[in-house]
Amino acid sequence: MVGNPHLISYFQKLIDEDRLSHGYLFFGRKGIGKFAFARSLSHVFEDNRPLDQALEAEGPSFLVDATIIDQPSVGIDDIRAVKRFVAIKPIVSRRRTVIINNADFLTVEAQQAMLKITEDALASSLFILVSSRPDMLMPTVLSRFMRVYFRRPPADEIERWLQDRFGVDRKLAREAIELSLGSPYGALELVQNPVALKERRIRADTLGRLNLADAYEEISSLNGEADMEKFFESFLLFRARRPMEEPESYIAAMKELSKRMWAVNALNTNKRLQMEALANTVASVKS
Repeated sequence: MVGNPHLISYFQKLIDEDRLSHGYLFFGRKGIGKFAFARSLSHVFEDNRPLDQALEAEGPSFLVDATIIDQPSVGIDDIRAVKRFVAIKPIVSRRRTVIINNADFLTVEAQQAMLKITEDALASSLFILVSSRPDMLMPTVLSRFMRVYFRRPPADEIERWLQDRFGVDRKLAREAIELSLGSPYGALELVQNPVALKERRIRADTLGRLNLADAYEEISSLNGEADMEKFFESFLLFRARRPMEEPESYIAAMKELSKRMWAVNALNTNKRLQMEALANTVASVKS
């Protein structure tokens, strides 16, 4: 893991003193290491090793007392499985841990069910929600979980991490960091996938030459309707390349996009209709 060393010492102290809360919301930019940190916590309990060592371990391994939900959407059936899981006491560790990655994509029904489960769960249960968009969660959910912010590491720190641990060339590391908008794991994914790196480079160069309305049309043609999260990332990339371009219009479009993403993910509304509504917003705010 790169960055946020204070969180390692903070959580290790909580573990040593048995003062962990029943639930946490890990939030921050996508690809910052939130999910890896959550997964490592479960290894601390199950493997009986310090958190810093768990974070350095390579790849996932089998866990008895942890269930991990890592998928594009999380519905009521997934949460019912969580309820059955936490009804059982830990088998080999002190905690029965539930980790939900992409918690932004919990449906409203699933979020409501989660609230009830956290109320009734055994004291040995630990719930960790991982989110890059906490604004898409219900206020009642946000109030139930202790929020932990994962900051974006400085670019030079990410660069050293890529060079020292993965042997990445300095020039390539810097480009990947820029194209991933300062995301450590996003940058790592780009350097390990030349096709994705080339596609991101072309997209950034194209968006850097456009105004907001034209950028919206270009992003739509690149991403279609299937992946609103990728659409959102493209808007961030556009903003990075054009930091002074139509700031008020950009903010209005991003707020509308957030609302439409929430409607699709939490309410299962029609993607096509939401994208059409977003297009109308962009058209209305362009200069």
